[in-house]
Amino acid sequence: MRATVNIAIFVTALALCFAALGMFTPPPRVEIVSPKLAYLADHADDFDVFFLGSSRTYRQIIPEVFDQLMAEGGHPVRSFNLGVEGMRPPEDTYVFEKALARRTTPLKLVLVESNAIRLAVRDGDDGTLRATYWHDTKRTMTLFRRAFLADKKKRNWRDRIGKLAEQAAQFAEHAMYWLENTSHAGRGHEMLGSWLSPGGPNPLHLHDLGPRLDGYSRSLANARMDPASVPAYEKAIAGMIEKPPRADFGGSVDQAEVREKKRFIESHGGRMFVVIPPYAGTKFFLPEPGPDAPPALEFWNPKLYPDLFATENHSDAGHVNHAGAERYTRHIVRELLKHLSR
Repeated sequence: MRATVNIAIFVTALALCFAALGMFTPPPRVEIVSPKLAYLADHADDFDVFFLGSSRTYRQIIPEVFDQLMAEGGHPVRSFNLGVEGMRPPEDTYVFEKALARRTTPLKLVLVESNAIRLAVRDGDDGTLRATYWHDTKRTMTLFRRAFLADKKKRNWRDRIGKLAEQAAQFAEHAMYWLENTSHAGRGHEMLGSWLSPGGPNPLHLHDLGPRLDGYSRSLANARMDPASVPAYEKAIAGMIEKPPRADFGGSVDQAEVREKKRFIESHGGRMFVVIPPYAGTKFFLPEPGPDAPPALEFWNPKLYPDLFATENHSDAGHVNHAGAERYTRHIVRELLKHLSR
């Protein structure tokens, strides 16, 4: 009994210490993410449409073109691109919640790139602040459910044990990031810097928000696809035409994350659409069909959208270039207006 009480006291004292550190530690500075969140802390009410997703959103949906075409279609809006390189669920849900933390006016629309939860940490993010900052308790519990409670596939016991061991190792990495994030480990220099600097920390650079401060930044990748990559890309597109990609509904936790986004968006007065970008693939994640499922704008079909898959409009197999981004944004508005007219 005494040991239990001592452990409880230790855990409570540790939690209080972490909370106290959080009060004095400045927000982490994460490339692309921090400038956007800092700007929206004061300007979230300036926008009524948001785009949420990875580089296929950040570099491919142009708010200026979107707003112009929506106004021409009878729906004047002002949009903001909240895409971030490599961002997937549940990081995107965390970022969106932070972006709207100070918002007071209703939303109109939120276009969310359709992605399942990624359990593995993105290549290049290991041990970085980018991998750490969004690991709050809510997101870490989502990853726990995704790792251990979402596998519905029928497997023999060897495959099941192997899969469980792989996912346990992946979740253990997320658990360490949660501990680092909660304890503010390794961030003492930032806290001291904010105390010792007479004018406070240096202001964030807003170049990641683009020249119009609408969140869109033109891709720095090559304007045209590498000629050496073209044959493999064209073969992949021909395969998609011959055998169309299948719909992938993921698992129960992936679908729960979609519903959580939809609930959050609707609580702010907005309407959610999911968007499937144009890229070479064999399957695409979608919300499960049903009366409460958000509408989907699907651009995966090379037959329906040949211009979005043309090599001259791609910088690589997974991304369109700036010319492709303009075409992609126009297609999004065209399909969106059809939904809104219904």
